[in-house]
Parts: sequence; C-alpha cells; structure tokens
Amino acid sequence: MRGVQQVEGEDVAVLVWGIENGVDYGYDTCFLVWRNTNGDLSHRFITDSSANKGYLSADITADNDNILVSVKGKEFRIKRESLS
Repeated sequence: MRGVQQVEGEDVAVLVWGIENGVDYGYDTCFLVWRNTNGDLSHRFITDSSANKGYLSADITADNDNILVSVKGKEFRIKRESLS
C-alpha cells in the first residue's frame, strides 16, 4: 500500500495500492473504501496509472452530500447516498 487517507471521524478512506511485477512493470490503483450500512467494508475503483505507469497520490475531503477525492489534480465527486 502506497498511501491511505481517512475522512476524519468517518469510516471512509481513499487508498492507493501499488502493483508491480518486481522487475520492470508497475502502476498504482486508487480505491475508495467505506463501511456500509450493514457494517461490512465496501470499495470502489477510482482510477489507476496503468497507462503511464506513474505513481499516484490522493487526498480526500467531504461535505454534507459528497466525498471528494483528488488524485494528481483530478477531482472525483462521489455522492454519499451511493455508499450504502
């Protein structure tokens, strides 16, 4: 895991996972992870760097209606109501 950042006081986080073959190929994948209404962990793919093989960094914030994930300058807005 390359990085994880949680929304303070909430069971929602963004996670960057590194994938590599140990020789010459690797990329990062970014996921949103949360605890659903049943208490189970759920996840959603956000983006990856498989096209350019670069490293990703992610930030997460939240407002009343949305979870906002920023990955290398691109913002992803996820409605809270979709995280059930």
